[in-house]
Amino acid sequence: MKGLVEGLLRLLAWLPLPVLRAIAAAGGLLGYALARPRRRVARTNLRLAYPHASPNEIERLTRAHFIKLMQALLDRAWLWYGSADTVRRRCPVRGMEHWSRERPTILLVPHLAGLDAALTALLQQGVPITGFYQKQTNPVFDAIVFEGRMRGGDLRAYSRDAGVRRVIADMKDGRPFYCLPDMDFGPKDSVYVPLFGVRAATLTVLPKLGRLGGAVVVPLIARMTPTGYDIRLEPAWEGIGDMDVEAACIQMNQAIERWALEGGPEYLWSHRRYKSRAPGDPPVYA
Repeated sequence: MKGLVEGLLRLLAWLPLPVLRAIAAAGGLLGYALARPRRRVARTNLRLAYPHASPNEIERLTRAHFIKLMQALLDRAWLWYGSADTVRRRCPVRGMEHWSRERPTILLVPHLAGLDAALTALLQQGVPITGFYQKQTNPVFDAIVFEGRMRGGDLRAYSRDAGVRRVIADMKDGRPFYCLPDMDFGPKDSVYVPLFGVRAATLTVLPKLGRLGGAVVVPLIARMTPTGYDIRLEPAWEGIGDMDVEAACIQMNQAIERWALEGGPEYLWSHRRYKSRAPGDPPVYA
């Protein structure tokens, strides 16, 4: 089964990008039609993010979101099985001057559709990266995702249960930590701070790792374009480890709000970001 899927991905990697994106758009519309629970979650999240949008606009964004997700999924064919020249041409990176191997760095990566493109592009730029890897439910898909990400370059991937000691050592050795903190993993190691006006369980990994590792935070943003992805490193946030944990998480969520709105349908609106509720807070996905 794994060989069959990999063979299909290798074939898709040869397609011209407009053709691949068109195929993915059709698949995204099918996913929009069939994935009713995720469609409902995306609508709810979008209504919170765009409170003045009409129902028709929310529905348009919801459809576009499923299309962008499928396009990003099929783009992994050429990201993981295409040539290095193809990846470099389709994934230009701006702002490399904001990263220095001489100082411990956390790469803050919001859940935009291009997060795998950003990872592969930076690895090909020669940036050695450390990150956590969450196993996929399907073992075939898990093996393909893990091996695909490893093909990009010098990547170390640890289990989320491994703790942060090796991550901190890697950061001090010049390996930035690829951090995707804008997901709901429950109340453990989280604080409840606003995101689009609603309190959300927000991981405290950014300020805590900043403090323990003496690290700066460099945002890494990937936007989908007709020719691939536009990937940029933003100026570093200094002193994140010196901030109060809650204040730092508020600052992070405010930045994520801005990137999510800039990304429009490319942000992961179908994730149940408000699944965990603080005591007394009403459910969001009722």
